[in-house]
Amino acid sequence: MTEFSIIIPVYNTEKYLKECLESILSQSYANFEIICVNDCSNDNSLSILKEYAKLDGRIKIINNETQRGAGVSRNIAINRSVGEYIAFVDSDDYIDKDLLFLCNEKIKKETEVVIFGAKTLNEKTGYLRRGQYSCKKFQNKFLENRLFSYHTISYNKIYKKEFLLKNGIEFNNTKTGEDQIVFIKTMLFAKNVEILKHDLYTYRKNRQNALTNTKIKNDLSPIENFHTVFNFLKMHNFEKRLIRKIQTKYLLKAISWYRKTDISMKETYFKRLSEVFEILKNEDYLWTYKIRILRWLKFQ
Repeated sequence: MTEFSIIIPVYNTEKYLKECLESILSQSYANFEIICVNDCSNDNSLSILKEYAKLDGRIKIINNETQRGAGVSRNIAINRSVGEYIAFVDSDDYIDKDLLFLCNEKIKKETEVVIFGAKTLNEKTGYLRRGQYSCKKFQNKFLENRLFSYHTISYNKIYKKEFLLKNGIEFNNTKTGEDQIVFIKTMLFAKNVEILKHDLYTYRKNRQNALTNTKIKNDLSPIENFHTVFNFLKMHNFEKRLIRKIQTKYLLKAISWYRKTDISMKETYFKRLSEVFEILKNEDYLWTYKIRILRWLKFQ
C-alpha cells in the first residue's frame, strides 16, 4: 500500500481546523500520516491539534519556535515525513473523502506527480462551485506547453517525496506565492505525471484575515518570486518558447501587483520593479508585451 504524508501548516485557523482534520481522518484510504506545523498560532489552534493527536496516532505536531511562514513550515515537514507521497492541505480548507483512494488508484511505479482539481467555497456567501482551480480544463494527458492550465497551487497535487528531494524542490519563504517555484520545478522536471479529472479539494475563498483576501498589498513577494523563477530558468536549457511564456507570466504578475501596493511601499516596489526591467532589457522577447506594459504604467 502507498503511504501518504499530509502536511498542514497551521496559523490561527481555529474556526476551520477541526473541519480540515475531520476531512482527512475520514478518508476512505487509511494509510497516511498527518504532519501539522503550528507556526506560532495565538488562538486555540494548537489546543485543537493536541486534542486530535490524542485521538489518532497518525497526527504529528511540529511547533515552530519562531514564526517561519507557510513555505518554510512545509519544508520542515517534508524532511520529517515518512510517506512515499506527499500532499499539502491548508488548515482552513478540506478534502474529499476519496482523495487519497483515487490518487492511489492513479499511482504507478514511476509516477512522480498526480494532479487533480479543486472546488471553491466562498466564505462570504457559502456558495460552493467548481471555480478557478477546477479540473474542467485538464487534458487527459499532461502537456508541458499547457502547464499553467494545471494551476500554480501546491494543494491540487500529490508528489513523490523522492522526486522532490532528488530535484531540490522546496518552497520559498515569501509572504505569498511561496509555492510558485515548486510548481515550475515540478512541471518542468517531472517525466511521469498522472491527471485525475476530479475536483477533490475545497479551497476556502474570502476568509477573513487570510493573506490572499487582502486587497492592499504590502510586500514584494511577486518580484521575489519572479527572480527565483527567472534564475532557475537561466540555469537550465529548456525550450525557448516555454521559457518566454513562463517569464512573461511572472513578470506580468509582478507588474499587476504594483497597482495594489500600499501607498507606503509604492516607491520601494517601483524601484524593485525597475530593477526587473533592467535585467530584462536585453531579452529579445520584451517587445511582445512592451506596449501593454507602457500603456498600463501610464495610468498608474
